[in-house]
Amino acid sequence: MSLQLTDYVALAEELVLRDDEVAHRAAVSRCYWAVFSAARIAMGLKGHVVRDIHREVIERYRISPVRGEQEVGFILDLLRRFRNHADYDEDTALNKGIAQRAVLYAKHALSLLDKG
Repeated sequence: MSLQLTDYVALAEELVLRDDEVAHRAAVSRCYWAVFSAARIAMGLKGHVVRDIHREVIERYRISPVRGEQEVGFILDLLRRFRNHADYDEDTALNKGIAQRAVLYAKHALSLLDKG
């Protein structure tokens, strides 16, 4: 069985159900990576083809003339901020609500990318 990016979001949903911050941080991270990877693949980019691939993918979607793609760019930017907080701001609490929102945003972005 090959990995499906939606599997990351399914795992994030399971992690959100747990009552610990580490699980919530991991859920946020998985949501970002699922959407980022799907967006990067949809653009035809593989691996790190540009220096700041994350910023490149987000900006390409944000400036797209297509409304759904702009929305993906907005969600990616938000998820990246959530993920940076989850992965790098260990001194600041991350609550379950952020993880829950990350799951909802990730599902929505993946559905937009699936339509595209």
